[in-house]
Amino acid sequence: CPNTCGQIQLGDIGLLGVTCKDSEGNVVEGVDIYLGGGIGQTASIGTLYKAKVPIDEGLEAALSEIVVDKYGAVPKGQRKKLFGIF
Repeated sequence: CPNTCGQIQLGDIGLLGVTCKDSEGNVVEGVDIYLGGGIGQTASIGTLYKAKVPIDEGLEAALSEIVVDKYGAVPKGQRKKLFGIF
């Protein structure tokens, strides 16, 4: 929603609906990606990480990069065994 109904500034990862151009120059639906928001004792407003990301062309890659690089997620199939059990 372009009106921030989802309160994107408060989430660890926030997506703000926008229009943008795809790789062929067509106007398509996209998002601005915000990072670092939070509530509580460590409250903060998220900051713009990446603007005008086309949903069908770049969103999945951008979100994968964020959760791996910034939040320490391990891509499926790359998890190492822990203590020889997993």
